[in-house]
Amino acid sequence: GSVGNGYCVENFTSAAFERVFESVKYLVTEAEKLGVMIALEAGVNHPIYSAQKMRELVDRLNSNNVLVILDVANLMTLDNVDTQEQVIEQAFTLLQDRLVAIHLKDFIVKDNKIEFVPFGQGMLLLENILTFVKKEKPYLYCLFENTKEPDLATAYRHVQQQYAQIEIY
Repeated sequence: GSVGNGYCVENFTSAAFERVFESVKYLVTEAEKLGVMIALEAGVNHPIYSAQKMRELVDRLNSNNVLVILDVANLMTLDNVDTQEQVIEQAFTLLQDRLVAIHLKDFIVKDNKIEFVPFGQGMLLLENILTFVKKEKPYLYCLFENTKEPDLATAYRHVQQQYAQIEIY
C-alpha cells in the first residue's frame, strides 16, 4: 500500500520501493516454503506505481512464486490518460510472462481527477485489453472490480460483445 494515506510523493522514493521489496521478499520466502503463489498489483498511489516498477520488483524478487494482477485503471493519471494505449501496451510487454489476472475497472476524468465508474461506462480502452487477452492469454482471469451488482449484467454483456468482435489472425 501507500507509504502515507493514498497518494503522496514519498511513494515515489527509492526508500519506499526498498520497504516494499523487503516486505514482499518475506512474503515470497514464505510462499516458496508453502508452495503457493502470491499476486501483486501496481497502482499510482503506491510505491509500485507503474508497470516498470512492477517489473523491477518482480525481477529483484526472482521467484516463480510471484505473479501479477494488471489493473490499467490503477495506472491512469491525468498525465498519462491521453496515452492510455501506450500504458496498456507497455504493461503487457513488461508483465505478460507474470500475468495471472486483469482487473476490469473503468474510469473517467472528472473535476480534474481520475474517478472509477461502473465497468463499460468510462474511458478504459477495453478493446486493447481484450485483443491482447484473446491473442496472447485466452485463459487469463478477467475480474470486474468497482462494479456493483446492479451494473454487473450490463458490464458482462459489454465485455462479451467486445470480445466476440475481436478478430485474431
